[in-house]
Amino acid sequence: MAQANGDAHHEEDHTEMNRAAQALARLRGRPCLVLAREEIDRWDVRILVEELSRWEPREEIDVLLCTSGGSIDGAYRMLREIRRRYAVMTLFVPAYAKSAGTLFALGADEIVMGPLGEFGPMDAVNALAMSAPLGRDGSSLLPGIALEVLRNSATGWVSDAAEAVALVTGGAPKDTMGHAIDLVTKLTAPVLAQVTPETLAASTRQTNLGRHYGGRVSERYRRGVRRGVAKRQVERLVVGYPSHGFVIDYEELVDMELPVRPAEGLEHDVLLRLGLFLVKPPIGCPDEIFYVAAEGDERIEFDDDAGDDESEGDDDGPEVHAAGRSDGAPGAEGHGDESAEHAAAASASDAGASAADPATDGDHRARRGPGSGPARRRGRDAAAAGAES
Repeated sequence: MAQANGDAHHEEDHTEMNRAAQALARLRGRPCLVLAREEIDRWDVRILVEELSRWEPREEIDVLLCTSGGSIDGAYRMLREIRRRYAVMTLFVPAYAKSAGTLFALGADEIVMGPLGEFGPMDAVNALAMSAPLGRDGSSLLPGIALEVLRNSATGWVSDAAEAVALVTGGAPKDTMGHAIDLVTKLTAPVLAQVTPETLAASTRQTNLGRHYGGRVSERYRRGVRRGVAKRQVERLVVGYPSHGFVIDYEELVDMELPVRPAEGLEHDVLLRLGLFLVKPPIGCPDEIFYVAAEGDERIEFDDDAGDDESEGDDDGPEVHAAGRSDGAPGAEGHGDESAEHAAAASASDAGASAADPATDGDHRARRGPGSGPARRRGRDAAAAGAES
């Protein structure tokens, strides 16, 4: 029963993401790539490249992003593959795009925020820091913050202790300083012992990872931004917030001078509907990576059996079809009873676009890839159970 419920949730997830992507592709006349990962994995890039390789690149692409974070390496690799193929990338954020998702956003030419859209700081989550008593939320900044607090507080503690000892012994504070230092040392030693050199080194290295990736992304894909401005933006995102889960909203992005605007008109309606769905417990972010074509997109048909039998004629290479034409391009490979055409029309209707043309020419090929969705989560749970046993 639990598996059936999980599969039903996934089908619902896919339908909502598909509706939103179809509506955006139809509204803007651009392909829309859905990147939805509860946790980005380093190897998600394989699924992304497989999906993009089915289509001839165009000048512009829209990306619909949803993630709670994950591998910053994976986010960088996926951004790199998209920007190698598309000169202009607009990012749509219906709900949350935290941590590694924030790095991905730095590579967008424009960020469009839904009413519920939010990013999060890029202070990396460090497994070693997480295992220490000082690092329960896993931020790589915590060990360094602990040392900074101790350093700033030690002088005041020694002074206060000297005065306290002087009151008890009747001596002058300067004569009791040695006793005060010994007292403060004994009090702080247990805390300092928890911040091991290994924890501090790993945390520092993880923090610098955000700086280096952020700097590279800004330099490569945001060439119109002054280097000093980009450096301040990255530094603020890496070390400028008090917690890893801090909400970075539209106003915060404006204050940082990032290329952001609020969703307007039908965009607003589409992102609001999807955002409300994504933040509704217990659904959360689905595991989906798929491409929704715009009219005129050229789809590449690969002959997977071309090398199996050389006697069956010459291989003239991949066939190219255009989405929305009657030249053999297939319909949407959707889920449930809705075709991609129906999904786009339903999304536009739900968003209040009654005046829009209900027809859609988009072609959608969904590829979830191995290890995605409920099956992926079940696999992780099974692996964890096996390790514990």
